[in-house]
Amino acid sequence: MILQIIQITSQLIIATVLLICHLILWPFQMTLQLIKVTVLLILWPFRIILSLIQYILNFILNVLGFTKQGVARDSSASRYQSIRYGGSVPQGSTFSKFQSYGANGA
Repeated sequence: MILQIIQITSQLIIATVLLICHLILWPFQMTLQLIKVTVLLILWPFRIILSLIQYILNFILNVLGFTKQGVARDSSASRYQSIRYGGSVPQGSTFSKFQSYGANGA
């Protein structure tokens, strides 16, 4: 009988401590959720703008002739490459970066 009373009392103490911890931590959890939502609401326009810029830059590179398959035949990029570089493009040059962005997507 005494053992059952001790067991029930200990369970009540544990439940009370857990409830108190939950009540203490709840405002902090809600504050953290509010911060997350606020940051997402602030950042989503920037993500859309960056996506649009990336899409536009990829489009411009494709128009110039920097495609996923490489430099397109008879394009502005191929003419520039043949006049300026001939057969080899210097590593790290703007042209090589455009080739990379065109092939992989910016």
